[in-house]
Amino acid sequence: MLKKLEKQIDQTYLQREAKHYGLENQVKSMLKFLQTHTRPDGQALPVWEDFAEKAHEYGVMPS
Repeated sequence: MLKKLEKQIDQTYLQREAKHYGLENQVKSMLKFLQTHTRPDGQALPVWEDFAEKAHEYGVMPS
């Protein structure tokens, strides 16, 4: 969902709310993953290729 709506999401608001709920590190990692296409160390995220494949299957990213 974050990938599909990344241009519409207010990232400042998202990060502020993430901090409020104790999810700041996870949200920062996800945003960094979407920007750099690399998995931050120690985070439970897929490798970019696996993510992109699933995103294509679900119509979130163009081919």
